[in-house]
Amino acid sequence: MKKIIVLSVLVLLTCQLFSQSQYKYTVGDTIVGKNVKYVCKEREDKPSYLRIDNITNKDTSSDMNYTNGELISMEEVIVGRYEYEEKDVYGIVREIFTESELKILKEKKYIFRIIFLTNNQGVTQEISFLFAKNAEVLSTFAPDRFYQLENKLKKTLKVKIEKESQHVRNPKWDKYIDFSAMQ
Repeated sequence: MKKIIVLSVLVLLTCQLFSQSQYKYTVGDTIVGKNVKYVCKEREDKPSYLRIDNITNKDTSSDMNYTNGELISMEEVIVGRYEYEEKDVYGIVREIFTESELKILKEKKYIFRIIFLTNNQGVTQEISFLFAKNAEVLSTFAPDRFYQLENKLKKTLKVKIEKESQHVRNPKWDKYIDFSAMQ
């Protein structure tokens, strides 16, 4: 009888262990998936938020530069027009997240920020994600699922960069996903 009780407890503990995500995004960590590695950083201006960058991203700063290397001031406006439909981005999000995950994210009213860097033709080259450190679902999301989201978004997020902003090297853009606004 003692063996049965001990075995039952071990089975329950094992089931509980494997039912929880093995990932936890924490500042300073590198989270490794099968196909990707993400570096976790704290935002100095938003310490309650976490930014994750694909380890292959070359430009992970918040700064932007002119093609001559000079730093762009915060007052300068980069002019461009998004060439994607909002519904297409939200459709990708719906593909990647399960209904139960979306329900949690909607109820908690989390906002998920996608930072994307384009070349001068407006084609997305790199993507980073920003979310609250304590955001359920996002803070334990499998890195390969983030990578899947990243790859689908790279094909969709495009910008028509106006002539007056063609002198900017690797312009950066934002896309916010408001889960509470999703249908």
